[in-house]
Amino acid sequence: MSLGKWLTLLFLVVSVGFVCFLSWKKDPDLGTLSWMPSFIAEWGDLSENDTLRTGVPFIGMAVVIGIYLLRYDNFTVFNVVLAWLAMVLLIIFVELVQYFIPTRYSDFRDVLWAGAGAAFGFLIITIFKNIIPNRP
Repeated sequence: MSLGKWLTLLFLVVSVGFVCFLSWKKDPDLGTLSWMPSFIAEWGDLSENDTLRTGVPFIGMAVVIGIYLLRYDNFTVFNVVLAWLAMVLLIIFVELVQYFIPTRYSDFRDVLWAGAGAAFGFLIITIFKNIIPNRP
């Protein structure tokens, strides 16, 4: 397996772990994490961003998956939809587990924002794919 494939896989594993960690930690406040940059914690802890913040990591994951698919000439509607569905299934699983954590609650809006974030990430890649000409 090439270095690019390994790096993509590593990024996705870390991203999934990050989403699970943040979703399953006892206290949902990001400000309780000493390593979290304060501007991110302050934005994420605002009540109006409570579910919106769920979509942010899914934008990044979709962009990385989209770049990977482009790099290996697999950026097809089918593959993008399949990747999007996998990310939606991930957040559904995360929310189901969250249901059983006494200090947390499941929210269907998290699923919607994660799906929207993933769709936005793929839209970004689609736009760039159509703007930047193919390499020889």
